[in-house]
Amino acid sequence: MSILFLLHDAHIDTVNGGLVGSIEVALGLHSLGYVVRIALLHQSTSFVKQHFPAAAPLLLSYTSFQADIMLKDNNWSVIVATYFPTVWMALEVAAAAAAAATVATTATPTSSLSSTLGSRVVYFAQDYEPLFQTLPAAASMAAALSYVVHSEQVHIVSYSPWVLSMVEKEHRAKGWKVDCHPRREEKIMWQQQQRDQQQQQQQQRRSVVVTAMIRPATPRRAPLQTLIALHRVMERFRQMDVQILVRTFGCTHSEMQALGESTWEARSVSQWWSSWTGQAWPWLTHVGRLNHTQVHHFFQQSDIFVDLSEWQAYGFSAQEAMMSGVVPVVVDNGGVRDFTDPGVNAMLVKDEDSAVDALEHLILHPDLVVKMQKAAKQKMSTKTRLKTAHSWNSFLSDILGEDVML
Repeated sequence: MSILFLLHDAHIDTVNGGLVGSIEVALGLHSLGYVVRIALLHQSTSFVKQHFPAAAPLLLSYTSFQADIMLKDNNWSVIVATYFPTVWMALEVAAAAAAAATVATTATPTSSLSSTLGSRVVYFAQDYEPLFQTLPAAASMAAALSYVVHSEQVHIVSYSPWVLSMVEKEHRAKGWKVDCHPRREEKIMWQQQQRDQQQQQQQQRRSVVVTAMIRPATPRRAPLQTLIALHRVMERFRQMDVQILVRTFGCTHSEMQALGESTWEARSVSQWWSSWTGQAWPWLTHVGRLNHTQVHHFFQQSDIFVDLSEWQAYGFSAQEAMMSGVVPVVVDNGGVRDFTDPGVNAMLVKDEDSAVDALEHLILHPDLVVKMQKAAKQKMSTKTRLKTAHSWNSFLSDILGEDVML
C-alpha cells in the first residue's frame, strides 16, 4: 500500500500545525509498513529536513510538479492533500494514475481489480481555511470549493471535530475523525524529578513563568491582544510579593519590535519610548523563533502557556505545552475542547478580560498550578504516533473497503 502526501506547493519556511500534523501522520503510517512519500517543493526540502530529520528518507522533492510527480510517479494507492491548493494537485495525480491503469487493463485483461480502481484522494483538512484573514477573496473561495470539489472522489479527514463540524455546516460535506498527537522531542528525555525541583523552587520564591507564542504575521493569533493581557497581569501584581516572568517566542526580534511601534496602544503597552534598554517590551523576554528542540526546552522552563488566538483548529502549541507539564490558557473556540479538561489541565477563556482573571487565579494558587501541570502531562501521555497511525489505518480500511493493515 503506497501513500503520497502533498505538502503546500509554496516555499515552506515556518513550522505550523498543518506541517506537524502531516509529517507526523506520514511517519506513523510508515512505521506500520506503508510505503510513504512526502512531496514538496525543492526549495522547502532543506527546511523540512532540518526541523523533521526523521522524515528525510520519505521526502520526494520536485521542481516541476507535473513533470516530476504527476507524470513520473503516479502509481499511488492513496494521495493525501494537506492544504486546499493541493486538492487539485491530488486530483491531477489520481487522473493520471487512472489513465495509466486503464491502459494497463487494456493491455493485460487479467489485471487485478485493485490496479484498475486508480488512486484514492484524501483531503486532510487541518483547519477551516475560508476563515483565514490573510487569504485574498479568490483564494478564500477556492478554499471553500476544496471541500466539495469532486465530492464523490475526495474523502475528507480531520483530527479536529470543530473543522469537521464547520465543513458539514457550511458545505454539507461529511468527513472522518482521526486521532492526532503532539510532536515529541526524541532527543530530550525530560526528568520528572528535575521538573519537580524547579516547581518547588518557584513555590518557595513565589515566582511563575508565563509563556506565549507571538505571531504578528497571523492576525487571528491575536499577538497584540495576548501581550496586552500579559501586561495587565504584570500591572496587577506589580505591588505584590509575586515575581512574574513573561517569556515569548514565535517571531523574529524585528517583528516584535515592529509590533511595539504599530499602534499607539502597542506603544503604550510595549513602553517603547521609556525603555532604557533601547528596545520594545522591556518587561518581557522575547527569544525569537525557535526550532522544535528549543521549543521543548522553552516549555520545560515554563508554568503557564497563553494562547488567545481567535480560534484554534486543534492547538498543537497548547498540546506541546501540556506534554511538558505546562498549563495552557486558551480561548474556548475551535478544537481545544477535544484535548482539554477545563479547570483540570487547562483554563478555557472567552476573551482578554477572562484570560487576565484566569492568569491571576493561577498565579495566586501555585498549588493548583502544580496539580494542573501533572494532569496536563498525564493527558498528553495518551497521545502517541502509533495511536494516530492506527486511527488512519482504520480510516483507510473504510474508504478502501478492505483491511489494509500490512
